[in-house]
Amino acid sequence: MFKKLILCMAVMLMLTGPPAVYAENDFPVTVTDSRGKKIIIESRPKRIVSLAPSLTEILSSLGLYGSLVGVTNRCNYPPEVKKLPKVGDVFIDREKVVSLRPDLVIAEAALSRGVVAPLEKLGLKVMLMNSSSLDGFEDTLLKIGKATGKSDVSKKLLEEFRSRLSGFEKASAKIPLEKRPGVLIEIQARPLFAAGESTFMSDIVFLAGGRNIIGRLPIGCGPVSLEKVIKDDPQVIILTDSTPGEFLSMPAWKNTSAAKNNRVFAINPDIFVRPTLRLPEALKQLKGWFYPRSKEAGR
Repeated sequence: MFKKLILCMAVMLMLTGPPAVYAENDFPVTVTDSRGKKIIIESRPKRIVSLAPSLTEILSSLGLYGSLVGVTNRCNYPPEVKKLPKVGDVFIDREKVVSLRPDLVIAEAALSRGVVAPLEKLGLKVMLMNSSSLDGFEDTLLKIGKATGKSDVSKKLLEEFRSRLSGFEKASAKIPLEKRPGVLIEIQARPLFAAGESTFMSDIVFLAGGRNIIGRLPIGCGPVSLEKVIKDDPQVIILTDSTPGEFLSMPAWKNTSAAKNNRVFAINPDIFVRPTLRLPEALKQLKGWFYPRSKEAGR
């Protein structure tokens, strides 16, 4: 169950960036991580361990694949990162991380908060990020850029990311709440886990013109009452962990509007449950599902 919960907040980014060009005189730099801790980085990191798929993708998009010396078992994008040494999954192998001699370890709060202090006690420099919201993702991108001497690249990538979202934001702003389809974001089918409103997935659903029927949950994603969800009657169900056939085999869903109107969709979780530069791909797909007849759906 814990592994499924991780899916909700798991994190990654987009394409392999251009060859790295560094300005060594930009160092040392100080980066404040999600704990409020000031991380002083004396020189450009040359050996980086990433403890989350999204962070691996961010680093690769910044052109830093060559600096990665360790990633998690779930890291699979860009494809070449699958060749890198693995340091674990749900549970991080601390000894393996130490053996890779990293000069910087980057962790994601939703996945690896518990391993940060032990790694620091072993003498490693660890930067903890929190990408649970869209704002958090943008902050993560910029801070990783600063920590690695790639601030200019990270700012350019963020500008392009925001540009890709802008058209959706303008269209979304015109849709009143009562006109939006009620959406359930499934993280796990049995027992039912869903994404709450304080997540980047909920932000993306809203930008696509939907309305998350799940309110705030204690940790962003988590267990929800099946009975209450059925009562709230989702008009669209987005699946990240099962197929429509598997999900609808449970009799409880058959009378929901989503099931009756064939509006239960499976999305590639890598582009939706990971806060990365690929989120606009998920946004476009969701918009098409929410408003299939709209001229705006394909933008």
